[in-house]
Amino acid sequence: MTHETLLRELETLPHGARLRRMAELGRQSLTDATISPVLATLAQAEDVFGRTLALASCWGSGDATLAEGARTDPSRTVRTLALVVLAHFGSAASVVRAVAEL
Repeated sequence: MTHETLLRELETLPHGARLRRMAELGRQSLTDATISPVLATLAQAEDVFGRTLALASCWGSGDATLAEGARTDPSRTVRTLALVVLAHFGSAASVVRAVAEL
């Protein structure tokens, strides 16, 4: 799977199904090493849509690494979502850093 094929797959789904699929991919990324690079590429997408989808995968993986990088995203939408993900899955230190930088 590439990020392009993933985006094509997601285009056909309604919003809720997209989020469920991304959470599923997040869970799969814990055991399938081929998925993490796709999510990392999506996290660096030029559009907000791709970057928010990447953050949605954190709900499946429970890993806030993508959110830590998104704290300084140019998009307020992405930054806000990153803070929500950090609040749920981030370490105490990462949450403190994020709040201190607001």
